Amino acid sequence: MQTLFKSQDLWKLVEEGIAKTDDAAKIRENKKKDANALYLLQQATHDDIFQTILSASSSREAWLTLQQEYRGDSKVITVRLQTLRREFETSMMKKDETIQDSLQS
Repeated sequence: MQTLFKSQDLWKLVEEGIAKTDDAAKIRENKKKDANALYLLQQATHDDIFQTILSASSSREAWLTLQQEYRGDSKVITVRLQTLRREFETSMMKKDETIQDSLQS
């Protein structure tokens, strides 16, 4: 998503929010860009995930919600990685299982 936002010159807006300015034309342009970024976020998410950002009023708010929901803090990330590593290390084929069976599941 960051790459998409960067290619559309929207990443700074998503990351920092709408900048404060006195220029009415600039405010209008920033709000339009923000709506575009929010639209891209909504279109890129699965229906189940979409529900979590449905009430967001800005792209920054939606982005922060997604980060909090799916990235978690560093302890959560560490635990997830440890769990995945343990699952990988303990995965073994059963005696009667063939490679073909493994590929199909």
